[in-house]
Amino acid sequence: MKAIFKREFKSYFTSAGGYLFLGIFLLAMGISFVGDISKSFTYYQYPTTAMKTLFRSMPLLLSIMIPLITMGSFADEKKHKTDQLLLTSPNSVTSIVFGKFFGSFSFVAVCLATTLLYVAVFCIYGTPNLMLTVLAYLAVILMAALYTAIGIFFSSLTESSLIAAIIGVVTFAVLYFFGGFVNLPVLPKVVSNVLSVVDITKYYNMFYSELLSPQPFVYFISLTGLFLFLTVRVIEARRWK
Repeated sequence: MKAIFKREFKSYFTSAGGYLFLGIFLLAMGISFVGDISKSFTYYQYPTTAMKTLFRSMPLLLSIMIPLITMGSFADEKKHKTDQLLLTSPNSVTSIVFGKFFGSFSFVAVCLATTLLYVAVFCIYGTPNLMLTVLAYLAVILMAALYTAIGIFFSSLTESSLIAAIIGVVTFAVLYFFGGFVNLPVLPKVVSNVLSVVDITKYYNMFYSELLSPQPFVYFISLTGLFLFLTVRVIEARRWK
């Protein structure tokens, strides 16, 4: 698994794609940061905000960014026929999947780590709520892990990285906007309850509650494990063909 992890993680820094993703992420977060600071000065005359407000747009950003990062995890291997080398290697399918997962997730973590600069700015020039800042990072990390697992699963289903990316973006967009339909009066109660269960932003926002429950942890960790398990099953089925 270690060799696969290194290979996957290194691939993002040996091509222009990885730096492009990192640049887009920094640009998007920079714009959000400037807007957040400006709003804080407008209403409070000094920045008293926490990172939670900066990360409000994070679910939408991750919905676009992560499918583009994970789209080639298995799709490119299959397209270039290098998947046969992986499947016939001494590595187990589980170690291959987890190596790919941690390689992609570590790159996402590098992108998130760049936002620590904003924390430093808040601490120097403002009075941020550090507990809410920690919870904001925890929420983003768990969501990123889930999205990475789902993105890798989609990549394992096709040999077209473009198709994997499109499916990922559409799926995450649907999950992101589910919350807006939960309380529609025209929907039957059963449908509303189902939408509420899969409403990912609801669980994401639970991290900002004063009474944080285990529910969001169970939601993100269990679904991440589920999609990694499904990816292992897909690759195992291919291995025995």
